[in-house]
Amino acid sequence: MGLLGLAGGVVGGIYGGPAGAAIGSQVGGSLEGGPKTAVPGAIAKPTRPSLLGDDNFVKDQFAISNLNTQGQQNAQAGIKDLTGIANSQSASPYAQSIMDANALSRNTLQDNISDSQASNLATSQANLAMKGGLTSGASERMNSQLGINAMNQRQDVNRQASLNNLNTMAQDNQMKLGLKQDLVNMNMNQAQFDNANKQFDIGNSLNTSMNFYNQDMQQYGANQMARAQAQAANAASGGLF
Repeated sequence: MGLLGLAGGVVGGIYGGPAGAAIGSQVGGSLEGGPKTAVPGAIAKPTRPSLLGDDNFVKDQFAISNLNTQGQQNAQAGIKDLTGIANSQSASPYAQSIMDANALSRNTLQDNISDSQASNLATSQANLAMKGGLTSGASERMNSQLGINAMNQRQDVNRQASLNNLNTMAQDNQMKLGLKQDLVNMNMNQAQFDNANKQFDIGNSLNTSMNFYNQDMQQYGANQMARAQAQAANAASGGLF
């Protein structure tokens, strides 16, 4: 029998008999207190979820802004190529091919003029010879006149070729200006796409962090409440000793 039981026995002895025993038992029980409630062990305060890095942002494997698909690479490469063409001070590949064709046409025409000059001179000399009028002076004058005609024709060909090149460059510069205007929208769309991915990652980071934190805090709060209730129950039923 414990100390509190002995105290109850003393009280019972004072009253004597069965009545004294009952009174002593009640006094001893009230002094000793009821059965104790088990207090739950404390759990650690929740920490940041493992899905997030030290910067509270979703880790790389969960971030879509870090993705770089083949479609994105192709689009970015296309924008880069178009930007190079738009900002180039030289002719675009398309315009250069037109001017190369123009140069080839000019050279062909120049060769035709030379061939025509030689053919016309030979024909004219043959005609004069048949008439008996082919002298060195006449041949020289004829050659000079045909040379002047050929020179004028070559100048006309060169002027036309230069005009064609100027028109090609004018159209090319107009195309570049339009391309620059289009690139503004292209780059804005690319920026909006990148921003949308970044905003998704930020929202995903915040939602993930808050969801895990709220769940851990609920568990932590429930543990704290259970501990407090157990401790209060023990205090209320603890008796005098």
